[in-house]
Amino acid sequence: MNTEEEKIKARRNIYHALSAGFYVPEADNLTSSYSKEFSENFKILEAWTEAKEYVQGLENASESYSSLEELLIEHSKLFLGPDKLLAPPYGSYYIDDKVTMGESTRAVMDIYEKLELELSDSFKDLPDHIALELNFLAYLTEQQLVLSEEHKSEDSGENVLKWQKYFLENCLAPWYEPFVDRIKNNFDSEYYDSLADILAYFLAQEREYLARIA
Repeated sequence: MNTEEEKIKARRNIYHALSAGFYVPEADNLTSSYSKEFSENFKILEAWTEAKEYVQGLENASESYSSLEELLIEHSKLFLGPDKLLAPPYGSYYIDDKVTMGESTRAVMDIYEKLELELSDSFKDLPDHIALELNFLAYLTEQQLVLSEEHKSEDSGENVLKWQKYFLENCLAPWYEPFVDRIKNNFDSEYYDSLADILAYFLAQEREYLARIA
């Protein structure tokens, strides 16, 4: 039986891995260690039976590429252009009726600011990019571990959980399902289809988890 701390670390790791998967691909995204990151952590969460098909799909797809350039081309067609974006990775596109940097983007930025966080200079995209929102949830999950290790008050821990639930329900839940649909219906990519399936499954599990404890 895995401890609660191990499960929190597993949730954080999956958020990080998903964030890396939806940002500009790097060589590591095509390695067996990348798909292994999902399999190991879903097993810790006792969710491997349900996630197995999606993770194995990702692993199989990774083996089909002869170079990183092939994956970069698919990533560009889906998320960058230069033609029409097949699956815009920005929350405001879905929430604010196909407008980027809309009111929902400002709401996301307000949350970052309330928690005294600034965007890294190395991040060259919009604040409501799927990769950044997932990375932010990884950060909030990490804070559960920090507070536990520092023996902070129970109220502090509850506040972090409330932020996780609030951000997931109000900033990500309204658009991740149509985003997943656009990936799966607008382009033929086993890699991103599998990654989208992992995203949808994991976030559904997170919503259930946070609804129970936050």
